[in-house]
Order: sequence, then C-alpha cells, then structure tokens
Amino acid sequence: MEENNKKEEMVYIPYGIKNRREFFDGFGVSELKYTLMSLPLTAALAFFVRVVLGNVLISSLLIILIPAGTVMLVIKDKCNLSVVGYLMIMMRFSWARKYYPYKGEKWVI
Repeated sequence: MEENNKKEEMVYIPYGIKNRREFFDGFGVSELKYTLMSLPLTAALAFFVRVVLGNVLISSLLIILIPAGTVMLVIKDKCNLSVVGYLMIMMRFSWARKYYPYKGEKWVI
C-alpha cells in the first residue's frame, strides 16, 4: 500500500528542464560572473601589452579572445558540466587514493 502512494506522488520532469535562468543554452548568471571576473585581468594584461610592448594588435586581440575563451570554458553542456568542471573532476580523480584489490599466488622460493 505504501509503495503505491510513492508511485502516485512522483512527478514527471521532462529532460532538459533547467531550474535556473540562462541567457542562452548553458550560460547563466554564475557563468556571467566568471566572465566578468576575467575582464579586469584582461584589461590589465592588454594595458601592459599596449604600454610596455607598444603592440596595438596583440592588445586588441587579448581584449577579444580572453573573455571569449572564458565563456567557452565555463559554458555548460547537456550533462550540466563545463570544460573547467571536467578538468576539476579529472584532477580530483588523479589525486584520489586508488585501491586495486589484487590476490596473487603466494611467494614460491
């Protein structure tokens, strides 16, 4: 009887429904924050390149490419993971302690 009640209370949520507002697919407010945080770094780097090296072209390319690269790194795919998220998962896995159960034969002399 109790099992039937649980089945009745379950709500069907279709695939692809997002629980947060996104400006476009995979890019929401949290990703916008990361992009906005990269802007001062970009401005400082472009200013350094322009003043010290005197190269306007590289400075202009930095202003365009660094924020665009940041957007590409933090945008989330259908699995709700970004490139940065994948890299963090891979680093955590490589740092984690691994257990390899191995049962071999006893030492024979």
